[in-house]
Amino acid sequence: MRAAAHRALAVNVRFARQSINELLERVLHRGNEQDPVRGAMMEGMAQLPPSIWREEHLGTLEKIQRQALDARDLSASTASQLESLLVGILPHFPAWSASQLAVLVKERGSIGFMSLEPRLTDEQMRVVGPQILPVFEGWTRRDHLPFLSAMHSFGRRIKAWDEGAKLLADFAKNGPSFMASGAVAILAKHRRDIFADLVPQLLEIDASWGTQAVVYNYIHAKRQDLLTATLLGRDRPKGRFWNSKTRFVLPLQAGFERWNPEQQAMWAQTLGEVISDATRDTPGAILAIERLAALPDVEPKTLLGLASLQNRKAVTREASLRVLSRLDAGQGVPLLIEALNDERARIAIYSLRRAVLEMPEARAMEILRATPLQKVTVAKEVVRLLGDLKSGAALDLLFEFSGRKWGDLRLRFAGQLLRW
Repeated sequence: MRAAAHRALAVNVRFARQSINELLERVLHRGNEQDPVRGAMMEGMAQLPPSIWREEHLGTLEKIQRQALDARDLSASTASQLESLLVGILPHFPAWSASQLAVLVKERGSIGFMSLEPRLTDEQMRVVGPQILPVFEGWTRRDHLPFLSAMHSFGRRIKAWDEGAKLLADFAKNGPSFMASGAVAILAKHRRDIFADLVPQLLEIDASWGTQAVVYNYIHAKRQDLLTATLLGRDRPKGRFWNSKTRFVLPLQAGFERWNPEQQAMWAQTLGEVISDATRDTPGAILAIERLAALPDVEPKTLLGLASLQNRKAVTREASLRVLSRLDAGQGVPLLIEALNDERARIAIYSLRRAVLEMPEARAMEILRATPLQKVTVAKEVVRLLGDLKSGAALDLLFEFSGRKWGDLRLRFAGQLLRW
């Protein structure tokens, strides 16, 4: 009941601002309350408009925080309410709030730092930044988590704080690896100018930076000149982000038209080695096959070989058949047509769909008319393709199919498709 009463008394000061001094004295006087009551008082004060506080209140607020931190039963919940109060005051009294947050972090060992982005304008950030910079510099040397959490909370306001952005860049170079990539991600999102200059420096310091998504996605999209033998899998990127004995394979799926032919050829060689590596897992080999098919300037010799009957490993053969129709110049179509006559027909007919629907109608009809229909799966897909072509020639072939017999089976689904 005392907790509820104190919370209500604190919250209602917003409607009676002349009572703010009375509230502070009451909270200070009850410094020995049990934690649930103390937490209720902190919660009520944190809910007050930050503009209610004046410079003459800061000394009392500092004493209240000191009482809370000295309390043996101070809970995480109450400390969070105290933090919320300090963060709310931050835009109005940055130096004092930053120093008190530093004390809170030091004695509690952690801090949540709720979002500051909507609480600040760019103009306020330019005022707040220099005031809190010394505190943040101290955090980069010893309390890494609060620093990164605080930088996240500033969000796009970092655009108005050059010193903070540079501090993030230095932290990326020297901070612990599991947090350095987080600092780079913040810069990539909010300070693209500094991020663009930072990436080449990071790769020069440690080539394993190329294994971080925020870095390799940027290189893939904007700085293909930074694609080195390490990133293309010819060398193993030794460093703090990659100590594995296996090569690193860029987890990219598209956009390789940005690469020059030499880079594509180098990566195709890497992918071929990954596919043929017996120690690699099957999903990894399938992904390598899909990436190989996405390289526009690479001859598909490896894919055609994998899709042939000479490849007795069914999983890679089927994966290769499925991607042959994606080749830009239709290089995979002849092999897919050939595969319609053997055990690969079930996969080949589905892969052929994309190519058939894109090629001239006469060529498509020629292929479909010559397709063996002994396998029901193949026959059904041929009929679907004829329906999708929507031409007079396709309709005539469908009528022809509707009267054919294979053993004791009549291809009735052709007539059903005509009715649709």
